[in-house]
Amino acid sequence: MAFTFSPPFARTVVNQVMSLLGRDVTLTDKEGTVLASYNPDAVDTRLEIGKAAAASDLISLEDGVAFNVTNDGSPVGVLVIHADAKTVKDTVPMTRSLVELLIGREADRGVPGNLDQVLWQFFHATTDAERERLLNDSQLLGLDLTKPRFVVLASIPGFADRLTGSKDKELVIERIRDRLNREITAMFPTTGDNAISYFGHDEFLILKDASRGEETRELFRKKSDRMLSNLGVEGVTAGIGGIYPGVSGLNNSFSEADSSLRLGRKLHGPGRAYEVGDLGLYVVFGNVPRDRQIVLAKRRLAPLLRDEHLTKTVRAYFAANLNLTRAAKELHVHRNTLIYRLRKIKDLIELDPETFDDAVQLKMALSLLDLS
Repeated sequence: MAFTFSPPFARTVVNQVMSLLGRDVTLTDKEGTVLASYNPDAVDTRLEIGKAAAASDLISLEDGVAFNVTNDGSPVGVLVIHADAKTVKDTVPMTRSLVELLIGREADRGVPGNLDQVLWQFFHATTDAERERLLNDSQLLGLDLTKPRFVVLASIPGFADRLTGSKDKELVIERIRDRLNREITAMFPTTGDNAISYFGHDEFLILKDASRGEETRELFRKKSDRMLSNLGVEGVTAGIGGIYPGVSGLNNSFSEADSSLRLGRKLHGPGRAYEVGDLGLYVVFGNVPRDRQIVLAKRRLAPLLRDEHLTKTVRAYFAANLNLTRAAKELHVHRNTLIYRLRKIKDLIELDPETFDDAVQLKMALSLLDLS
């Protein structure tokens, strides 16, 4: 039976490609009817490029490129990347490989390998109804998402390129999955209810059993850097989420893991495992639940917040746009007194209000607490 796109799966393909490329994307069937798009109003309209792209390997458009996607060698649709052709042509082989891998798994829906697809959809679902359906799908595939777990996202540099150039893509994925599984089993030999999923591009998602609560997570955190180095790939970076109750808590854990991975790598470099506590007050820039941001900000600023005079001092300093003379005048203190207080603040919270990066973090955290 010929493969056809279901509306939810078509949206998943478009969302994952947009997440990968950071570009607007449209997916049509092989006749050119839009199945899913960055522009929801385009769904069910027709693109004339559909037939042309299906008959050719690659078509350059005024606003991007289009290419045919297949299943078992037969055309099943056309993917359009809306961007300057020169900037995206090099990404087409990798993108085509990803899309056809997703299609292959969807065509074989019901086999354990499809769990990757279900988990990706679950963490990108936009409605409770869709999330509930995926929760049931995961149970049918042997994974109970209602159990206590925390999320880990691991980014393996160059993995997507290696996958694109491989004839047996599933084997390449399984090798990394097996390595991760061996490392986790060595770390936790008595808890095997874990799931490891290829999450697209260079990333793998780990759902770590947390039946022992924070004890498990703390041990994982302590040993995670060694685990990453044992994978045999330079520069592997990971983000570790927290433990929260319920299925909605699993989504919070995913958001934390994602922010920890991306901000940690940007702030401190690749090759390590990060959690939100490693981000300092830059956590306010991450996709971390607001209540969790407030807790972290209060914890970090606690020594400052306990001292009313120092809190007033740093607020006046920010109100004066970091101008020492103006701030001292506003506070009715000598300039040297203000400098002494700012240095005391630095000693208390290990953030220097006179250093730009630290001042940004401190100002954002205070603003967050004001909003709360």
